[in-house]
Amino acid sequence: MIVARIRALEEQEFATQLHTEDSTRMKSDRYSWHYRPSHHIATGLITEGDIALLSQPGKRLLSVGAHPGYLERLLCKLGIPADNILISDNAADFLEEEHSLEKISFDMLGIWPEIGSFDRIIFPESLCIALRDHIKKMHPKAEGLLPRDAVEAELLSEVLRQALERLHTNGEIRSNGPQSHPNVVSSARAKLDAAGYLHTLEYQRYFLSVR
Repeated sequence: MIVARIRALEEQEFATQLHTEDSTRMKSDRYSWHYRPSHHIATGLITEGDIALLSQPGKRLLSVGAHPGYLERLLCKLGIPADNILISDNAADFLEEEHSLEKISFDMLGIWPEIGSFDRIIFPESLCIALRDHIKKMHPKAEGLLPRDAVEAELLSEVLRQALERLHTNGEIRSNGPQSHPNVVSSARAKLDAAGYLHTLEYQRYFLSVR
């Protein structure tokens, strides 16, 4: 089973970095924390089928908000070539991390750089955090749900639009973690429809996929 295999690998590769009391998380400080690779696999963010696909020459994975790349490093151990993976984040020390994966720094809520196209684009617990943090910082005085919902729907639709523009035919975008309110997701879907982006969006409270 792929989750058990990932758990064994993370115990081997990150033994001193695993949270001792929470089997889903890595160690953290008071300001930040990260999930274990096995958590992302268990949610379906990456599947065995994805690993087989992305192990093929020329296939590409973009992981957005990937700092510090625990999941992506283990995917290489499972056979995905490092050349097939691009990881991005806007953390201050992201580009200084020492590993073989290609890195690029950008804000997912801003304008994305020209980075080619991908078979899978994933947001490992990062999309929900980026949206939440932006709303708290930039719109602290928004009263009630509706003003915040409107801002969040605009941000979400813009992130998904830019991801769709970088998605190969038959590719898929996935985000795990607490997703936006259903009204926000419906509004974002409507914005994509109105802009002419052909897509299929599947929504659950803790998972979002777009094809």
